[in-house]
Amino acid sequence: MAPQSSSLHHSGLVPGWLNRRLFPFESHWLQLAGHTIHYLDEGHGPTLLLLHGNLT
Repeated sequence: MAPQSSSLHHSGLVPGWLNRRLFPFESHWLQLAGHTIHYLDEGHGPTLLLLHGNLT
């Protein structure tokens, strides 16, 4: 499935304390293997990928 670009999609996942004027990023969402992954595509330079998992 193709990535989705929408600042409104999944907006309930963005914390209320986040000041969007200080951090004006656009949210992107990817559906992969039944999971939703939120990512940012901002800035310049090499790609930085940070993934975390659940402690189970």
